[in-house]
Amino acid sequence: MTASFDMSRFRPCAGFLIGLCANTAWGQTATSTIAAPAVPLPQVVPVAPGDIPLQNPAPAPADAPANSAGTSPITNVTSPVVVPSSNPAQAPILLTPSRVQTGCSLRDYGISVERGQLAAAIYNTCSGFSLHKPTFLMPFTYSSLYEGKESEFIFQISAKAQLWDYGPGALYFGYSQKSFFQVYNTTKSKPFRENNFNPEVFTRIPKPFDFAPSWSFDVGAEHESNGNELPDSRSYNRVYFQPYWTRGREVWQLKTWYRLPEDKNRAADDPKRDDNPDLSDYTGYAELRYRRDFPWRNALLDVMLRGNASTGRGAIQADYSVEIGPVGALFVRVFNGYGESLIDYNHSITRIGVGIALQR
Repeated sequence: MTASFDMSRFRPCAGFLIGLCANTAWGQTATSTIAAPAVPLPQVVPVAPGDIPLQNPAPAPADAPANSAGTSPITNVTSPVVVPSSNPAQAPILLTPSRVQTGCSLRDYGISVERGQLAAAIYNTCSGFSLHKPTFLMPFTYSSLYEGKESEFIFQISAKAQLWDYGPGALYFGYSQKSFFQVYNTTKSKPFRENNFNPEVFTRIPKPFDFAPSWSFDVGAEHESNGNELPDSRSYNRVYFQPYWTRGREVWQLKTWYRLPEDKNRAADDPKRDDNPDLSDYTGYAELRYRRDFPWRNALLDVMLRGNASTGRGAIQADYSVEIGPVGALFVRVFNGYGESLIDYNHSITRIGVGIALQR
């Protein structure tokens, strides 16, 4: 049997296939030559995998453009978003507020700081673990009036951890330590002359009142001691209220406190006895601080004044620092008065020093 193949039966299908191929080829050519309407897509702000937006990410001076200590406004995106790391296929999620934090931890250093942020940087409301009070190394100091008669290496470390972000503010645990290291005193085997340990718990409330938009507040309790045994033991416990005013490149801070009473009538060898009942005669009940940054090399002036008006005793300290790199600033300090350290709280000391500040 001879099979016959009738092409006429397949002509409709062939015509359909040829037409389909032609339409597909034409569509590809048209796509490559004719621009399709652009669909705006949100840009993605790069973040570390797993980062979660915070309830209260804005540092203490809030979101004032010229006064956003510790933050930098995002200027290269219109709709800041993140893609959840657990599900990359999910639609992007908007971030609020549209700002990022800088200077909240050591890993953030090296990021450029906007003008007007430096003076208020230590009043940030960073989450997690962050820097707190000034942190510095001062290897070259001179004073002729302290024990040892040698130049000391003085350094301070300070950090805080956010315990609770409750919206209007945040609760923190802070720790600071200031040490006086007689590294050049070879006759006494380079001892640490004094260490002052300062843990505290405080809440920071950034700009809570509309009628006072430049004011923020800290309220807390702190302990400070030198860890020595009697008769060299020194310590205090106090509660404090610290309002501070920030605008542009300036910050004014007034820290007031009440020292919790201790029993000063106990025996001299009783560890529960008040080690320094006259401390307030020399340090007073308040401390005024002024901070101002300048455009040249991110310079910063920091002046502190405290005292007791009834006794006429107190102290003044002035720091001036200039940026020398992404993670440091060269600074000069001049101190005169009482209370530079707990062991010398009742001795007037004049000191000048030069060092490197990591957090100003």
